[in-house]
Amino acid sequence: MENNKPFLSICIPTYNRVNKLKKLVLDILSSPLHNIEVVVLDNCSTDNTLAMLNEIKDERLFVYQNNENIGHILNILKVLQLGRGIYSLSCVDKDWLNAEYLSDFINILQRNMDVAIGYCDLNITDEAESVFFDSGVNSIINLGYLSKHQSGNFYKTEKYKSLEILNRIFLEKDKFDFSMEIINAELAYYYKGVIISIPLITPNYKDKDDYAKDKSYSYKNDFFSPERRTVEYGKYIMHISTLLLSKKDKKKIIAKVFEEGFYWCTIRYKLIMKEEYILQHFQVEQKKISIIDFIYYVYNYYKSFFYLNIQMNYIEKFIFMLEQSLYISFKFIVKIIKKNNKQ
Repeated sequence: MENNKPFLSICIPTYNRVNKLKKLVLDILSSPLHNIEVVVLDNCSTDNTLAMLNEIKDERLFVYQNNENIGHILNILKVLQLGRGIYSLSCVDKDWLNAEYLSDFINILQRNMDVAIGYCDLNITDEAESVFFDSGVNSIINLGYLSKHQSGNFYKTEKYKSLEILNRIFLEKDKFDFSMEIINAELAYYYKGVIISIPLITPNYKDKDDYAKDKSYSYKNDFFSPERRTVEYGKYIMHISTLLLSKKDKKKIIAKVFEEGFYWCTIRYKLIMKEEYILQHFQVEQKKISIIDFIYYVYNYYKSFFYLNIQMNYIEKFIFMLEQSLYISFKFIVKIIKKNNKQ
């Protein structure tokens, strides 16, 4: 490491997952690379996490512990601040990182040092070309407000640490489930981004039963509820309105986020309610979605958008919702037609 500074910090937030954490840390440290470090932040675990970590003797491992449990999201955001590397990569304790691909990952970043924000595709088996995005609208649409799993996000560490919104999140102790997505959008606004497609990180589960049995500490009960998702996408849209973009560009991003939120509150919610292993993992009670429920979710989602304090008056919001309704309906009809033609 040049001047004792690594190129990549692999940042792991953890809470009460000592067995999965041990495998994750040891697998990473099995790499012969000297330009990496593993940074673990324990969120006041009640198992023997610290004792296990203290048994590992490797100068590339750095272990920290919070004075109190600060919640899952703040723990993820905080551990990324502790990295000393030029880049910091997020990997939650229940996932697995394939150390064989670390060199490939680092090489891509070393060849593109102007990149400050990105994520590594999860659950893939084959490599593909990386996709780069210039700062601004295109980067925001592809890298921000995606409500994706936190593992695989990576940042140029100094750019991440300098974000004003990050300091505000900690000051307000904001535990919004997807604060990282807003941070991603902020960085994508200012800097070049990339999606890297190599099989670097994957959830560490043998099968669906294993996933179901390993209960989530961070999310449960109403995690997938349309009410919760309505609030989530409302926060995204509120944040978009604060960006220094033209009204046309803001509308473009809001349209994409609005559509995603609509699907999550309706069709995707109905599909998830049929996946027992997912519901068991998040400790969510299965629910049969009726037509009345469906209509209510749509109504509540539109109503919530209508009253958001953004740079659209009520007439503009009404026209926007009408346009989106026609667009979403058109896409849905085209999808059904294509499906029927294949049969």
